[in-house]
Amino acid sequence: MSDMEKTKVKQSNPDINVPEKESSPLSVPSNQEPQDAPDFDGWRHEYSEVNNDIRNHTNLRFTIFSVYLAALGGMISIAFGFFETKSGNPEHLKQIGRMGGLLVTLLFFCYELRLQSLINHNLKVGKKLEKSLGYTHITDRKSWGWFRNHHVTILFFLIIIVFWLEMIFS
Repeated sequence: MSDMEKTKVKQSNPDINVPEKESSPLSVPSNQEPQDAPDFDGWRHEYSEVNNDIRNHTNLRFTIFSVYLAALGGMISIAFGFFETKSGNPEHLKQIGRMGGLLVTLLFFCYELRLQSLINHNLKVGKKLEKSLGYTHITDRKSWGWFRNHHVTILFFLIIIVFWLEMIFS
């Protein structure tokens, strides 16, 4: 561990005992316990995994949203009768399509909320690790405030849910 890393750890976590000289467990006399030094390699690996998880969840969010838009198109074509049906009551089929549209929207909205909770958790863990490691990649990111992706996406889903409820009950 470099002197700079030791200084950063001491500044950010004064309760962690950072040894001045790195030693091998073999060099510790048998009657002494080795001091607990921070596991920087483990923290760096965890930090890398946290960033990979954030990347994975944001990619998954984009993919799920794309699938949702395709499913929404299918539900709209059923709900508004954009195709001809030769059997059954077309109005009944439209009503089923509208209820299906609402259910599909609620399902994908739940996926969105779950992905955002995972991203928020990983950001929180990443910020804690950055404090210990002296990194600033996550903590220095500029926020868009209310215009962050998940706020806009939540607004989008709420508008679509209100739309489907209006179509079902009108």
